[in-house]
Amino acid sequence: TALMTSGNIGASRMFPLPIRAIYARRTLRFREKFRALAEERYVIYVDLFEPKESDPFVLEPDRYYAADFFHPSDDGYGVWFARIKKTFIHHGIQIKQ
Repeated sequence: TALMTSGNIGASRMFPLPIRAIYARRTLRFREKFRALAEERYVIYVDLFEPKESDPFVLEPDRYYAADFFHPSDDGYGVWFARIKKTFIHHGIQIKQ
């Protein structure tokens, strides 16, 4: 069993700048709650959050967001899948493609 949260919702250009900061803080709060819950329940936690300095969704939003600038594009889901796969492999779980 695995538990994961989304990436940084506050990085989305769908929201005006002042609202982005609120959603970034909320993302971090949920991230910590999910991380603690995963540890408590002995399940794998997949962390999709990246600091904005290295977040591909921030660095190349046109590439990693869909046209609505909220949902990931194919490349964005690819980034998330790579993170999921890396985490599972780290825990000894193989993913077939």
